[in-house]
Amino acid sequence: MSPRPHAIGIVVPTYNRCDALVECLQRLERQTCKDFEVVIVDDGSTDATAQRISEYLSASSLTIRYVKQRNSGPAKARNAGIALLNSPICLLIGDDIFASATLVENHLEFHRTYPNLNAAALGWTKWSREGQTITV
Repeated sequence: MSPRPHAIGIVVPTYNRCDALVECLQRLERQTCKDFEVVIVDDGSTDATAQRISEYLSASSLTIRYVKQRNSGPAKARNAGIALLNSPICLLIGDDIFASATLVENHLEFHRTYPNLNAAALGWTKWSREGQTITV
């Protein structure tokens, strides 16, 4: 018998931004709701992403799966991550999203309030002035 799936799965595509990705994961560690899995899809990074994630996985309490694909773009990376989820709900975030502590809790609350399969939640994103370079 397989374990119960998490309430929500978070897909994080990444490409050559290992520092931002680690910060993103550290923010996910601080979530008020812990019932989630994370799938990281590395879209052919040539930086230290694989090594940094290997190190991160050894110390993290998160349920994380890391897969690497040949560079094919963020849409293909997102689709690959969605296909790997065991959870009934998917949350897509970028590797440069430094989540507030209630992101997962709020997302799940939306889906409990609007259980229709056609419902999607969009959130407000504010760029962090620390830990990343803002690009246009």
